[in-house]
Amino acid sequence: MLGGDANSWKFPESIIFGIDSAAKIMGETSRAWLRHAVRWWYAAMTHIDKQGGVFSAIETLERALHGFRGAVTRWAMSIRAHYVARKFTKLTGIVAEDERAKYNKLISIEKNGQYHLSPTFTAAIRQVEQEARAEQQRRQQARDQRQQQRPRHQ
Repeated sequence: MLGGDANSWKFPESIIFGIDSAAKIMGETSRAWLRHAVRWWYAAMTHIDKQGGVFSAIETLERALHGFRGAVTRWAMSIRAHYVARKFTKLTGIVAEDERAKYNKLISIEKNGQYHLSPTFTAAIRQVEQEARAEQQRRQQARDQRQQQRPRHQ
């Protein structure tokens, strides 16, 4: 059912089932990112449909990355809360290493729950933020130019 030609990637199947073009299950990080990206793309399309405007891929990507960073951070904070809740009790268990390493390309979590976003993830977010600001400035300059070119009626 999920098999098929490696050259015929089916986007809906990737979203729904988390499979790649070779019909293999994608990694946890890839599946999580895809869910966030699609959620923010859908929100942008709905906003444009309901309120008008122009779709901006880079601004949608920026919102998706911010949402994804927030989700990863909340997940890490739940691990930290687990550690803190048990610190001064007889319950000494900590969150297992494989669970803490679940999104290790995005965030590192120590045994005590302290966490740090990866430099690569942080740099990617920063780069997209800069590109989004540059696009916003270009659009504003274009609006200003159009405004200046309009004849003034008195």
